[in-house]
Amino acid sequence: MLFPAVLGLVVMMIYVPLQALRAGLLTRFAGSLGVALGASMILILPVALFASLLWLAYLGLLYVGRAPGGRPPAWETGEAIPWPKPGEEPAAPRQTGRTVEGEATEVGAGDEAAASQGAQAPPGKRKRKRRR
Repeated sequence: MLFPAVLGLVVMMIYVPLQALRAGLLTRFAGSLGVALGASMILILPVALFASLLWLAYLGLLYVGRAPGGRPPAWETGEAIPWPKPGEEPAAPRQTGRTVEGEATEVGAGDEAAASQGAQAPPGKRKRKRRR
């Protein structure tokens, strides 16, 4: 019965962090670490069990709300907010109904046209320094 139990633990340690990472419940680091620890249980079980214990302690802190860095946004909204892929900009935070204080001016249609036509002058040629 030990072999099926360890096999189930390995599958759980790979599948659960991967799905939590995709849903945005874990950061990329924590999710990748969980998957790596699950895969390492195949090769070095005693060391991986100790490291997995530390990872589960981090999950406990995350669940209670005392994890370093706070909870990811998917915990607060209750819906899946996947992490942006490398090279993408993060999604804009959702409006919570609060008013933002400050001053602003509207941009007219004429201002946008001037800006898109390149209102800034192109930089002139730069002189190169002579080598001696």
